Order: sequence, then C-alpha cells, then structure tokens
Amino acid sequence: MAKKKTAAAPGGDDRDAAQRHSDQCAARSRENFKKKAELGELEPVADPKRKAACKKSLAKFLAVYFPETTGLSPFSDDHKRVIRRLERAIRTGGRSFNLVYRGFAKTTISVNSCLWAMLYGYRRLIVLVGASRDAGKELLDAIKAELEGNELLAEDFPEVCQAIEAIEGKVQRCASQTYQGKLTGLRWTKDRIVFPTIEGSIASGASVVTRGVTSQIRGIGKRGKKQQRPDLVICDDLQTDASAASPNQVKKRLKILSKSILKLAGHSSTIACVVNGTIIERNDLMDRLRDPLQYPGWQGETVKMVKDWATAHETLWLGEYARLRRTFDPSDPDDQERAHAAANAFYLANRKAMDAGCKVSWASCYDPENEHSAIQHAYNYLIDDGQEVFACECQSEPLAEGNEADQLRAGDVIHKLSGLAHREVPPNVRALTAYIDTQDESFWYVVTAWTSSYTGYVIDYGAWPDQGTRDTSKKSLRIKLADKYAEYNNREPRWRAGLSDLCDEVLGREWLDSDKRVYKITHAFVDAADGDSSGPIRNWVVSSRRWRTILRCSMGIGLRPADVPLNERPVDPKTELRRGLNWIEKRDRKTPGGSITWIDTNSWKTFLMNRWRAASPYNAKLGEDYRPDEPGALYLWGTDAHTHSTFGVHQTSESFTRLKHEKSGRSMDFWDEKPNRPDNEWFDGAVGCCVLADVAGGVSLRDAGLKTVVKRKPRRTKKATYLSM
Repeated sequence: MAKKKTAAAPGGDDRDAAQRHSDQCAARSRENFKKKAELGELEPVADPKRKAACKKSLAKFLAVYFPETTGLSPFSDDHKRVIRRLERAIRTGGRSFNLVYRGFAKTTISVNSCLWAMLYGYRRLIVLVGASRDAGKELLDAIKAELEGNELLAEDFPEVCQAIEAIEGKVQRCASQTYQGKLTGLRWTKDRIVFPTIEGSIASGASVVTRGVTSQIRGIGKRGKKQQRPDLVICDDLQTDASAASPNQVKKRLKILSKSILKLAGHSSTIACVVNGTIIERNDLMDRLRDPLQYPGWQGETVKMVKDWATAHETLWLGEYARLRRTFDPSDPDDQERAHAAANAFYLANRKAMDAGCKVSWASCYDPENEHSAIQHAYNYLIDDGQEVFACECQSEPLAEGNEADQLRAGDVIHKLSGLAHREVPPNVRALTAYIDTQDESFWYVVTAWTSSYTGYVIDYGAWPDQGTRDTSKKSLRIKLADKYAEYNNREPRWRAGLSDLCDEVLGREWLDSDKRVYKITHAFVDAADGDSSGPIRNWVVSSRRWRTILRCSMGIGLRPADVPLNERPVDPKTELRRGLNWIEKRDRKTPGGSITWIDTNSWKTFLMNRWRAASPYNAKLGEDYRPDEPGALYLWGTDAHTHSTFGVHQTSESFTRLKHEKSGRSMDFWDEKPNRPDNEWFDGAVGCCVLADVAGGVSLRDAGLKTVVKRKPRRTKKATYLSM
C-alpha cells in the first residue's frame, strides 16, 4: 500500500531552491575574489646579472634602471661624488648634505635612491621630508610612478612590482591581496607605501613615508611583533622663499632637523640622513647647515654650476654675445628668436676663444635644441636672468642687497666664543657691567666683563621672570610679570617688584673667575625710555638705597648727520653731570635726585658691530692654546655656537644705512629695526654694556682703534651725591 505524500508548505521548494542558488553564487563570488586577490606565481627575474650588478653600485642602478631620468645623460664628477655620499649614508648611516644648483637632478636622484635602498633591503623604513606636506607627497608620487610604470623594474623586481600592478591602482584591493594564501600587507596610500611581504624577498615589508618639515614627524614607525623605526631620512628642499627670509623660520626648521628628524631612529640604531637643497638667502637653513662650526657632525659639499669663468667673460660673453642675445623688439614675438639665433651663430664662430678657461660642473646641462654646450647654457642663464638670480640659484652664493654685505650676520656673533664657562669671569677684568631692558611683561638683561684693552666677554644674559631657557621671545614667554607677581593688581608695583628681584639676582651676584676670585657688577643701566614704565622705574632707582650707587637710568637718542654730535654740544653746567664718548649724563628733571644718561645709539650700535667682527671665531682645534683676548673684540661664553642662536638673532635684529649730510659733510650709520621686527632686547643690552665700559673708566679705547674722549669730572651736589663715580 503506497504511502500518502505529505503536503508541502506553500512555496517551500521555491524558497529552498532560491537559497541554494544564492549560496552557490556567493561561493562562486568568494572563489573568484580569492582568485583575483591571489597573486599566483611570480614571474622570473628577467636579467639576474643586471639585478645583481646594480645591487653593488647605486650609480649603476640609477643609470641602468631609469633611462629617462637619472640615466638619460652621463653623470658628472660632481654627481658621482654626491651619489657616493648618498650610497655611503644608505649603507652605513651618517649625516650628509648636498648643496647643489637648480637642474642638478638632486630630487630625482634622491627618489630613485630610495628605491635602491628598499628593493635591495638596505633600509626598512624611509622618511621623505619636504618643505610642506604637499611637497613631501610629490616625492612619494614620483616613487609610485616608477613602481607602476617602469618596465625595467617590473622585469627584475617582480616580487614588488607584480603585487603593485595587480591592484590596478585600486587601493581597496591591498587589504585582501594574498600570495600563496597569505596576505601580502601591501599599502598604497597618499602618504605611505609598504612593499608586499613575499617569502624569500629581501624587500618584504619595506616602507616609505612622507612628511612636511613642519608637520608631525615624531612617532613615525611601523608597529607589529617588532617595532620598526625609521632608518633613512631624505630631506629635499626643506625651505621655501618665505621661510628662508625669516630668521625665526630658519631656526625653527633647523631645530626640527636636529631634535626631531635626527632622533627618529632612537638610541639603538644609527639613522642615515641626507639633506638636499639650494641656498635661497644668505644665512638661510642650507647656508647655516654647511657651516662646520655650527654643525660639526655634518659632511657634504657645495656644488656650483660654474667652477671657473671664461677668460673672455667680460669681453666676448658679457660684451658682444650678451648684446646680440638681448637686442630684440619685445613687441615682435619672432624677434627674440632671431636675436638668439644671432648669438648662437656668434658663439659657434668664436667657440674656442669663448670656452677657453671656463669650467662647468656638468657637460650635459644644456638644451640641445637651442644651445650647443653647458658653458653657453650657463652664460644664457646669467645674461637672461641676471647676476643676482644666477649667484643664488646656480652658485649658492646669494649676493648682498644694497649694503647687506656690511651688515652684521648672526654667524659673526655666535661663533665669537671665549671657551669660558657660563658666568665665569675672564682674567684681567677692569669692569663688570650690566644692562636691563624693560618691557611690559618682562625684563631682559646682559652682563659683560671688560679688560683694560676694551676686550669684552658676555658672561650672562637672560629674561626676567626666568624662562628656564634662553631660546625664548616676548611673544612666547612661559611666565610673565603678571604671573610671577599675581598678588599685585597694577602694573607699576609689578614692575618695581620685578626690578627689585632681578637686581638682587644679577647685580647682587658674586661672579667668580677660574681662581675663585670674587667680582661684583659696578656699573649698570636700566632702560628708562619714555613709556608707561618710565616714571615708576626712575622713581624706584632713586628710592633704592641698595642699588642707586650702581644702577643708572639711560635713554637712547637716534641722531642723524644733520644733528650736532653729543661730544660737540656745549656744556650746560646746570644740568650736565659728566660726558664721555657719545654719551652725556644729566640731572633728571622729572625725578628729583635722579639722573639720565643720554646715549647716541647709532654710533654705539656701530661700535658694537665692530666689536663682534673683531678677531677670529672660536677654534676648538686649538683647545687650551686658544686665546680670545684681541683688543677691542667681544666674545660669548662657551664652545657651542648653538647655545647662542637666539642671542645672535637679537644682535642682528636691526640694520643700518650709511647717511651723509651734504652741508656739514658728516656721515654716520643710521640704525633701524628690520621689517619683520624681531626681538632686539639683548641687542640693546649689549650696546648698553659697551657704553658702560666707557662710563666705568679703566679701559682704553685707543687699543680698540677709537678716539678717546676725556670725561668731565662729576659735580658733587648735596642732593645727588650718589651720582659721583
């Protein structure tokens, strides 16, 4: 008897069939996805000998694998030295810089060198640093372009290029890509590339990251079972036109280089760092980095486009050739081409004479369609763009603008080191002076020791309240007078309290020499220029029983050539107490019992500039044989120029213009703040200390090559006997 069929649920078979179909489609999709994600078998290396030979030589790698860029023209001797230095840094570490001219292909060489370092396993994590984040990304884009489109790399490095080619530019595929069933770990983002992990590949997991120099650099690393820190940093053009012209930006970027970039590897390994660039402004980042006194740990060279100018430099090149090349009608679009053709014809007719004596860096550096040699190219650059541009972009020797060559530079200051310890008094001191510059929320002071030959030693300087660092500014004070003296609701009592504490700290200090002999500051100025703080400070000085015999109020005046010099002005017996070289001390009419020393600041600022420029800078090689005692010179304490970077910025915060009065024939230097208005308090302090050396007496201006002014004896009065010295 047949069994009776049970009635199926309505639509049951249809739903089961649909589910089975869906599962089958999903399985096929997963299988297809796995097949697409799986790299499969790697292609064999096309030329193992070529690959092995280039592993031993970076120069060969650059020439062979990049026929359209670094291999397009033969390398010059300068290129070979730069590449050898770069190869040494990649292999063994170290710090090097390459200061080269525009068009040297420094960026392309650096980018392609990163590939050599990663593909052959020399470096595991590379950081590319540009002047900005966008500039850094452009470096990474150049690496990506080679990995995606360079056929020679694809032939010999399939373990890297095949995985990159497989994602077809779709970043989403990186996360699922496998090789022999294991994820490759390939990353292809806007600021990072991580090579695929392929068993047997020495390039497995190598990565490159890009950053801007002012963006977040600390903390870069690859974390996993073992943390990977950066082991190679290549910095390319770390400055812009704007940052190169700003002393603060130059200092900031150099600090990032020293404190952040060079410390990326930690303490357990040696980082390799290469900095490529071109000098944009005098004393910019690259100009300072090549100074062995400031940065002794760096090695490198300055490569100029023209090593020696032609014998016919002034006659044929800048004479007839320049005339032919420049003589055209600007309104006629075809006439410039005619002029260039005429100059070319002249060069070809006189090439032997015009090339004689000229030596250029790179014989291939010219446009073969319009020029006939690298020598002609260099002269075309000079003639078309001018000497100023050529000196900067091609010779790494920016020209001084106007009287800039005569201006004081930070390097003239920070390298003038005595080798003495901080606050150590040198031998044979005749006077110890201090100057205090007053601001609304801070006071700035400089202490200087002077010998009889007018040799000065800056032994201390700082800000009050104490900032805990000399690397500070008025805009970045860590603690202000209002913070330290918060119990006072008014500025005047804060000024008085701050000045009192500062004098106790500085004027009351016992200063020691190497034999532990004790010295005291005998003469000091406090700035009493017209302002809100002028009256309270003058009154405090007069009422201060402890400091009024040491401390004087001073005020600077900026005389012009038409003005009568202070030394030549008639004596006013009612107000004048005494005078010296370009200064006069008078009774203070606003503060009974007080006095004001009027100072011709223009003449004394020039005097200070000459003191910084006198004698040679510190020479560490001489050691104990170094004797910083040239008459009329000024020195800073210590042996490390970095210590005084901010002080050097203050000393160069103003520039001067030489003026001459036609009627009197009198000429002078007129000083004014620079346009960006950097801090100048320690500059004023150093000027004041120079004046105080003359006020104190016992020093000879004659040994410094200056005219001596006989001081008038002070008048003794019952009301102001403390003014006698």
